[in-house]
Amino acid sequence: MIEAIKKKIKMKKYILLIFIVAFISCKEEEKPYMMYGFLQEQLHLSSNILRDQISETIANHNLTDESIVKEYDSLTKEYLLYLEKTHSELTSHINGVQATISVGELSEIKHGNNYFFEGENYSKKGAEYIYKMENYRTVILDLVDNENLRNRINLTLSTSDIINRDADTIKYLNWFYRDMPLISILTHLKHQEKTILEIENDFLKNKLIYN
Repeated sequence: MIEAIKKKIKMKKYILLIFIVAFISCKEEEKPYMMYGFLQEQLHLSSNILRDQISETIANHNLTDESIVKEYDSLTKEYLLYLEKTHSELTSHINGVQATISVGELSEIKHGNNYFFEGENYSKKGAEYIYKMENYRTVILDLVDNENLRNRINLTLSTSDIINRDADTIKYLNWFYRDMPLISILTHLKHQEKTILEIENDFLKNKLIYN
């Protein structure tokens, strides 16, 4: 476990070096998107480390047969697969392969708008996104006893309307995804993935401490 983490940290340092070289050499207008790409890679690697930690915690502490842990882990894996599918669908129509997405495509707002919205309303995909997120939040709350963790779940996975500094009420997806560049939406999805895994990791820690 420790060696695996060290290897992934070393990989992150290597990617950082590559990023610095690429950042220096890229065009000025491309630099904001390079930063988003680097952030996505960091989030991806961190999520993989968390997955390893979760798997080893469950296996090494005889939690595989505990029904609550098993249900929580299954629900989380199912929801993360949905987020991965959403990420893939947002990019699959662009040149066929994600690796070939240009800076121009990454800066486009039409991809997110077309996917999550129909006019002023949520699209079928947008409504599904809200349902999946709200459903996941509700079902895992039933499995969590720790009050602080419950508060984090409610804060992190809330789909409630946002009230901005001007006291205007804005729908959740409008706030995060409407008229946003594609790269921003993709990065937010990766951030959500990492946050969900962090919460599961803390859920397991609480089970070990209090059980």
